[in-house]
Amino acid sequence: FEEAHRRFSPMIFTASAMTAVTASAVMKFLCEITNTHYSIFSFHTSAELPMRYMWIAVLVGLLCGMLAIFLTKAYRNVRKLLLGKLSKISFSLKITLVFMLVSILGVARGEFIGSGHDLVENLVEGQGIWYLLILYLAVRAVLLLFSNNIGVTGGLFVPTLAFGAIAGSLVGGSLTSLGVLPHEYYSVAVIIGISSVLASFSRTPIMAIAFSLEALGAVNNILPVILGVAVAYIIVEHFESLPFTDVVIEARTEDANKGKEATLADVELVVSESAFIVDKELRDILWPPSCVVTSIHKNRPHDHQQGSFICAGDILTFHLKSYDIDKTMSVLESFVGKQSIKINDLHLPTDPEDEIPEI
Repeated sequence: FEEAHRRFSPMIFTASAMTAVTASAVMKFLCEITNTHYSIFSFHTSAELPMRYMWIAVLVGLLCGMLAIFLTKAYRNVRKLLLGKLSKISFSLKITLVFMLVSILGVARGEFIGSGHDLVENLVEGQGIWYLLILYLAVRAVLLLFSNNIGVTGGLFVPTLAFGAIAGSLVGGSLTSLGVLPHEYYSVAVIIGISSVLASFSRTPIMAIAFSLEALGAVNNILPVILGVAVAYIIVEHFESLPFTDVVIEARTEDANKGKEATLADVELVVSESAFIVDKELRDILWPPSCVVTSIHKNRPHDHQQGSFICAGDILTFHLKSYDIDKTMSVLESFVGKQSIKINDLHLPTDPEDEIPEI
């Protein structure tokens, strides 16, 4: 919810939390009867980073934030290259070239490819060689950028964790080699790197902190994790860098609607008596993508009992962007009730540069 909708409300939090708890209980039960280990990673970190070394979290967070910004910009540049100078190369040939490149690199060294799960565990348990780590980072970044832009990606989440582990290992390994940081705290720097990259790549600081507690065993080091996550998040916010996953989705949307023009429109819809959103708060509704409620006109503005709840007869004004306006209107009507409005009656902004406002 933090990544897809950028918000929580009491209703959304309760529903998602109950779902997660139920899923975790079922998973652990199945793991018990099948004798399967349910943890993502098998390593354990017990060393607690002292306050005098908290500046290390700032350093790791800074590096991870800059890494996220660089890869996001690199993704767009690679996309421009593929759509520009390399556009004449057929899709089949692009896939073949990427497959051959991955195969050759995988045979040369397994750390270059794959999810990076084993690489993360190895870096937490032991310090890597700095020039190999930089090589891993560069090769994995190139493969990730080209495979995602071509459309043959093997995933984003766990490979992102590998970037964080490499960044944390570079900082922690350098400091331990210089004698600035005791070796028992090296793994803490790696865990901070994983959490910071997760927060900066997806703009999900809460999820990154929760992930560090559940999957990385960072209970003893929650303070440096929060500090590293905060610094990484501030860096990407300061430079106004979009989340990497959003950039990927944006590119996928453009590819799926190639040849079509997006329609920008403002529309007023009246909430019907039997609408799904009646007696619910506006913040509890997960509206369609690129659809923002810009204003709400209450049916009885002086009735204080209504509060922030939506009532029948309320008029909602939407600003939307869609490649299929009929489908978007159909989805909106499933929330507010059937409308008599026609597509031709929609108000289309005259400014071609008009954009969807921030939610």
